[in-house]
Amino acid sequence: MGKPATKIKRAALAALAIVLALAVVELLLQGAHLLARSRAGAGADGRPVVLCIGDSHTYGAGVAAAETYPAQLEARLAAMGYKVRVVNEGAPGYNTSELRRRLPDWLGEWQPVMVIVLVSVNNGWNRADAAWSDQADGLPVPLSARVSDFIFTRLRLGRAFWLAAHRLEWTRQPDELAHDREGRAVVHQRGPGDSAAAAYDRARRDLAAIIAACRAAHAEPVLLTYVSDPEYTFETSNRLLRETAARFRVTLVDDDRDLRPALTRPDGSFDAAARNRLFLPDMHPAAPGYRLIAENIVRRLGEDGKLEYLRGTR
Repeated sequence: MGKPATKIKRAALAALAIVLALAVVELLLQGAHLLARSRAGAGADGRPVVLCIGDSHTYGAGVAAAETYPAQLEARLAAMGYKVRVVNEGAPGYNTSELRRRLPDWLGEWQPVMVIVLVSVNNGWNRADAAWSDQADGLPVPLSARVSDFIFTRLRLGRAFWLAAHRLEWTRQPDELAHDREGRAVVHQRGPGDSAAAAYDRARRDLAAIIAACRAAHAEPVLLTYVSDPEYTFETSNRLLRETAARFRVTLVDDDRDLRPALTRPDGSFDAAARNRLFLPDMHPAAPGYRLIAENIVRRLGEDGKLEYLRGTR
């Protein structure tokens, strides 16, 4: 009787030691993350911050960092006398739920006066943070999904394991690995797709929550639309962004509408040569297209009287 009890006791102590060691590592990782965020935020040098969040259209897939619309927006505003810092927190593949979940950290880190949002085209295939979004809105979520969400998105160790599993191809479902402009890794989950109506509803709820979070942090929210052509219409996403802007009385920079003349010949026909000059084959903007987007943002903010936010006055 004594030996089995001793073995059980030793096993329990070993398990406890492992748990405590993992807890210490998790605390160290969380602390390092908070320290890195505080150091990054300190670089704003007193200038008002415009935070740009979104997917690859914000990140700038296929172009250099200096050619993205956030970088060109900062340069354009500086030429007009506005001393602002424009931060690009876009990453390829982001969906609305991922942005909604990460936004509080970004708001705390950058303390922006304005947040420019362009997102939703990836909701159809990217299921990352979908369960978290539904739970946040009081919808029923299976316990297994809640536990998995906590381990692999809240815990740094869990996220590190998930990233390693992806790189070693241990994951059963296909995932996508992307990086933001700071080189931070993001794994997007390609789970079973929602119905179009469910995906649209979640994106609608996420955008509403993003706007509410911005306003609670005293940051002016601004929505953008995607520029489309006959092949890439982005019709559903642009309808959602327009409806959300109207519903919450948010400034909408309707690039799809406003930049359409740049893709149209005098006779009203589509100008393929202009499209190829301004955009990449998949309708991600090229550097000249991003310049037009930055100029359109400035124009629209001026029309809405929102440029004063960039002087630190409201």
